Order: sequence, then structure tokens, then C-alpha cells
Amino acid sequence: MNDIKNLLSRFGNILDKSSVEKDVVVKVFERILNIKIKREDVSFKNDKLFIKSDSYLKTEIKINKESLLKEIKKQGIEKVIKDIN
Repeated sequence: MNDIKNLLSRFGNILDKSSVEKDVVVKVFERILNIKIKREDVSFKNDKLFIKSDSYLKTEIKINKESLLKEIKKQGIEKVIKDIN
């Protein structure tokens, strides 16, 4: 029974880490772009950050991509993010 608890606690830590990273991204977008995005609209795959959004926000992201990436890196996210889509 303890083995199952240990396994579940490891997965819980992984899930918590992912949700913290998403929270950081949401806060950075809100601070730089003055636009609120939902945590559910943020996802990571390999070295890319994906944001589900409309064309207006996509344009704003492209314009401010460098400042967004720098600020996300400053916030201490362990993932290496090279691009935002």
C-alpha cells in the first residue's frame, strides 16, 4: 500500500509543477499584454509553448514574443521554451 502512495505522490508533484508553470505563463501574459488567458489554454510540448487563442492574441504574441520569452525565463520556469505558438 505504501508503494502506491509513493507512486501517486510522485505523480501529484509532477502535476503540481505543471500547473505552477502554467500559472506563471498566465501571469506573464497578463502583465505584458494586459490580456487574461485561461490556464486550460496553456500547454507545453517539447520546447514550445502553445496558447489557444483568437487571431488578435496570436498577433500580439508574435509582436511581443521576445519580451514574453524573456519574462517567462526570468520567472524561473525549468522548461526550456524557445517558441510560442
